[in-house]
Amino acid sequence: MRKMIFSVLLCIAFSLAFGGSVLWAQPSEDSLIQAWEALQKSDPKIATLEKLGDRRYKFKTEYFPFDGELRIKDAIVGDTGGGLASDYFMGIIEVELAGFSKKIIQQHSHRYSMWAGNNNLYFDKKLGKWLSAREFQSAMITKSNQMSRSTWDIGNYAIILLAGVGLFVSWRILQRYGRTTKLAMQKQTEAMAQSETALQLSEKSVLLAEESNKLLKEIIEVLKSKNRD
Repeated sequence: MRKMIFSVLLCIAFSLAFGGSVLWAQPSEDSLIQAWEALQKSDPKIATLEKLGDRRYKFKTEYFPFDGELRIKDAIVGDTGGGLASDYFMGIIEVELAGFSKKIIQQHSHRYSMWAGNNNLYFDKKLGKWLSAREFQSAMITKSNQMSRSTWDIGNYAIILLAGVGLFVSWRILQRYGRTTKLAMQKQTEAMAQSETALQLSEKSVLLAEESNKLLKEIIEVLKSKNRD
């Protein structure tokens, strides 16, 4: 009994030690904001990100001319749905830059978009952590390539096999057709030769008949002349 209890406790401890971090790391607004803060601080073009209060920061960036207060208006966590992204949750950080008008955003729209991309994160359910948009994109490409290779292994090899069989059948048909054509040409050549021989024999027969008729006429003339005498 003691051994059984000890084994159960050992299994629980093992699970907590190696699987607890993933099991307990669930997506939340707080974990999303913490991941967003870490991502902003890791960006070399973010000069300053200092916390002033609840969801308020002193913010300065080189992406566009801004040095002031950044406020997080909302932190949204939602499911990405099915398909390739079924193993991920989506997180969106909605921000407001104090005094930064829409007109200025439009003037620096490209650089602003580059920075705003870091306000979208994705929670990996298997790894139990938030990924940046770039990391998520890389994971999707890897997953797509794996699925493509799997699809190729099953379907495309079958297509190649069928194409190979088709080529072999076509080669056999052409080979047989070639033999048949060769035989037909040979028979035709022989028939033409025989026809030519028959024609030559026919011509000789006509000549012999003409000579025979000529000789017969001469004999008849000779006989008539003797009768007259």
